Amino acid sequence: GIVPLAYSPMGQGRLTGKYSAESPPQGRRRFGAHPMEHVEAVLELVRRVGETNERTPSQVALRWLVQKGAVPIPGAKNQEQASLNAGALGWELSATDMAALDAVALEGRRTIHGRIFQHG
Repeated sequence: GIVPLAYSPMGQGRLTGKYSAESPPQGRRRFGAHPMEHVEAVLELVRRVGETNERTPSQVALRWLVQKGAVPIPGAKNQEQASLNAGALGWELSATDMAALDAVALEGRRTIHGRIFQHG
């Protein structure tokens, strides 16, 4: 079968928990046409699910993709980020968490007019 590759699985840093609507990235990474407000509901949910599962928002986002059958291609600037990304492996999201993430992802897609993180 065909396996989808998930390019930019953390939405250019949006789903790492590093940025918020009140504290967006500066310069080149300021997200252009897709400001943080467009993904606040997704970010809030991955944070909550992460807290419940003792995982980071990034690990939740990556785990969701893996459980959907995709192969995420996350970036990592250093060994610490690579190790955090690897923390998406070896555990499972509950069916309830998967359903909630599916719903908020669909709503996020509607919010940004079907352009999922297309280089702002």
